Amino acid sequence: MACRRRPDAVPPSWAESPTTAGRLLEAVLPAGAEPICRRSVSRVPAGHHSRRSALLTASRTGEAFSVPTGRPTAWERSKAETTWYDFACRYVDMKWKRASAKYRKDIARALTAAAPAMLAEGRGRPDDAAIRRALLRYAFNTKQRDEAPADVAETLAWVARHSAPVSALTAAATTRRILDQATGRLDGKNAAASIARRHRIILANAMDYAVELGLLYANPIRTLKWTAPKVSSQVDRRSVVNPIQARALLEAVRAQQPSGPRLVAFFAVMYYAGLRPEEAISLRAEDVVLPSPIHNDELRQSQDPPGDEDWGELLLRHATPDAGSDWTDDGAQRDRRQLRHRAEGDSRIVPTHPELTGLLRHHLAQFGTAPDGRVFSGVRGAELPTITYRRAWIKARQAALTTTEQASPLARRPYMLACPPGSTAASTRLRSRSGPGTVSTSCCGSTPSVSWARTSSPSAASAKRCARTDMRRLTILDFGMYLAQ
Repeated sequence: MACRRRPDAVPPSWAESPTTAGRLLEAVLPAGAEPICRRSVSRVPAGHHSRRSALLTASRTGEAFSVPTGRPTAWERSKAETTWYDFACRYVDMKWKRASAKYRKDIARALTAAAPAMLAEGRGRPDDAAIRRALLRYAFNTKQRDEAPADVAETLAWVARHSAPVSALTAAATTRRILDQATGRLDGKNAAASIARRHRIILANAMDYAVELGLLYANPIRTLKWTAPKVSSQVDRRSVVNPIQARALLEAVRAQQPSGPRLVAFFAVMYYAGLRPEEAISLRAEDVVLPSPIHNDELRQSQDPPGDEDWGELLLRHATPDAGSDWTDDGAQRDRRQLRHRAEGDSRIVPTHPELTGLLRHHLAQFGTAPDGRVFSGVRGAELPTITYRRAWIKARQAALTTTEQASPLARRPYMLACPPGSTAASTRLRSRSGPGTVSTSCCGSTPSVSWARTSSPSAASAKRCARTDMRRLTILDFGMYLAQ
């Protein structure tokens, strides 16, 4: 007969610990059974002895135990295993509210790229392109998931049935396969360095969430040995246009009808002031400060200030990147956000070169502003579409550049006019009256280095005072050496 403790007996210390033999013995018995002492182990049925052995093995291997039940957490997970597809959808829903529209799309792209490594083969497998489309546009989009068409819903149902469990990532080979899939291209080659880094970061963050949910013991992505590809921070000098090429490109834009004349000042603010396209599109009339005309008593009319004095300012408060209506909360094409790398509510003041001041003054006089106050808009007054200015830029390159220059990276995208420091906008500002500190703080919102912080000033007046320094002789490489200090 089993030896039982007296009701008034003090329980031994080993019976109080949730991970020692006392708790293990209680875990193998049915619920409601009376506690037993260690001498009665031999009288426990054989089936319970095997479970006790499994518990002891789990304890020796360092597995986590559930305090309420005294059982390994892996036993609980095996009862309700979560598939990779279900977990990925939960991760997307968790990140959706606080993520920007573009980051939502980046998350969907990273999870879509990784998904093939977690899918098993099966009858009726849809086409790979159909799977990628269903995952990217619907499954990993909280807003669109419930609105998937019938054919897409069937594809997602197949994916849900054939998705491997998250616990499969405890195998290093599976984790390596999913990481290689996410950081590569469809043709098997390595993805661009920036994309590979971004996808790896997103996958690691997702695995942290899996650990938080109790689906994994540790983050398998962070335990893998992976060398991050190097992302070049140097500016390709072949992509930077000189002032003669820039004016030729602006004139080629002006010649395009009907939207070309409206886009001259748009591209000019990127070239002269270093604005990103999403910052230029969100620019409003109250954010543009231009010098007042000077009255000429002899001619009895108002004239623009002399070139040396015709400096203005642009006040940048927010940006509207083009993320797509599927990824924004309100269904708009653009997502209204704070300035890049800045906190909500921060602003940036950019001085305008006299040539840019004249172009802005002419643009406002000829076209006015949109009904909501935006400086740049489409022909019909609506928001300026991204495809409109991209097509205009492509045609301008074809008209203003030689065949050799068109084949080169010279100003291949409008974005190259502005960013990063050392590009066209920065070199133009250094050739003009802006000091290094002003260029550092105003071009695309770059952060000034410590050695420049003493001289930086975000106003046009300080830019004029920097005219005592002959900045026209500084080259792009000189500017890069300043940044390296």
